[in-house]
Amino acid sequence: MHKRAEIKQAVINILTAQVNGQYQTLAGANVFKSRFVPLEETELPCVCVYAVTETSEKFDNIRLKRTLDLAVDCISTSSNADDTIDTLTNQVEYLLIQDVTVGGNASWIELKRTEIGPADQSKNETLAGKMVYEITYYTDITADPGTGIFNTIDINYENKNGKEAEDLINLPQ
Repeated sequence: MHKRAEIKQAVINILTAQVNGQYQTLAGANVFKSRFVPLEETELPCVCVYAVTETSEKFDNIRLKRTLDLAVDCISTSSNADDTIDTLTNQVEYLLIQDVTVGGNASWIELKRTEIGPADQSKNETLAGKMVYEITYYTDITADPGTGIFNTIDINYENKNGKEAEDLINLPQ
């Protein structure tokens, strides 16, 4: 499983965790990975978690530094949807800042913006608070984890006096 998928699942786990048998958000168990099927009214309020964009850059010889923009959509329909969205986004923000490593999967999580407007995921008239989090994490440089395509990295050095050295690094598989 890609680290990005692990991060999304960890966010869902954080948001659906119970304390003393009680969910910690108004969404309760209604926290979903990216939704392609319209939401039913019985599923509201809810939270949808999905990746928006990701960038990567070489960190060192064996790792990439990745920056994931993760959307956490808080969705509600009711006569007081504004209040529900305000409460739900506040609950989500509080829970995610309590674990900045996202269950040990990331180096940092930071809320970048919240956009409030009509929700696209529902059949009904709904309001959404789209929270976009920037999550920084690192992955090993491999073509495909588990395939063994890259077993080692061979690094050759030469100093100004012409002396050479070599390192052979075994990559985790």
